[in-house]
Amino acid sequence: MNARVCPRCNRKANIPFIRGICARCYIEKEVEFQRKVDVLYCPFCNRHLISGRWISRSIEEVLKSIALKLSRELERQFRGHDVHLQLAVSRNGEFTATISDSHSSFKWRPNILLEVKHQVCPECSRKITGYYTAVVQVRGMSEPLSLSEKKSVLDLISKLPQKIRDSIVEVKEVKEGIDIKVCEHSVARSIASRILGEFSGTLKESYKLISQSGGERKTRLNLSVRISKPTKKRILVEYRGRMAIAEWKANGKVELQLIPSNKKVLLDAREDRSKIR
Repeated sequence: MNARVCPRCNRKANIPFIRGICARCYIEKEVEFQRKVDVLYCPFCNRHLISGRWISRSIEEVLKSIALKLSRELERQFRGHDVHLQLAVSRNGEFTATISDSHSSFKWRPNILLEVKHQVCPECSRKITGYYTAVVQVRGMSEPLSLSEKKSVLDLISKLPQKIRDSIVEVKEVKEGIDIKVCEHSVARSIASRILGEFSGTLKESYKLISQSGGERKTRLNLSVRISKPTKKRILVEYRGRMAIAEWKANGKVELQLIPSNKKVLLDAREDRSKIR
């Protein structure tokens, strides 16, 4: 296609024309678009603040999300014209817009300033200051947890989903058992539920008054999880059509000794009721 002459700048231009003038002139004359974008990044947990929430995303994903949002805003400047707009962003935060029609295209740099700022997120701030809103106290029924029981609970905590672990302020071994301090009530209840999913026991919920000012009461949730000692009884069971001797272990798992091979199989406590008879 032969280049057209723009009546505004008198230049031959093999680029899209909008309302009778070249895209370059149209942008200079009609497009008013100036944005300053701050990307908030927590250096402690490596999360970014997106739409009011601190989320784990790579910087590339964050920039693509920003480019998509700005692209929708920029498209309004060209609405009603037979052109297509695409906005791209490089890793160093430079934005490039492309206007194209069926025959040609034109690239330019929109006036978008992006700045990455470090800011400690609320969860990390609470961890740094040691502030917590709930505590899960794991204890034995009538005596302190044994070393093996403590280890089993700590192993369970280490395998919790990352989202839950991010809310844990401190895990502390005490004489009687383990204290788990967390930022959110919902997370505390989730941890307690998962512990009771592995061990048989009881749960008691209470609130402790922390402070009171101007009629406002601040309380802390206390979840008392008491796990019972596993039974030492060895019983004869059926497992997948074979006879076996079952023994419940301290960590809530079930050890099977198959008969007559004496081969040992370790089952998760969640599975034992469905696999053994």
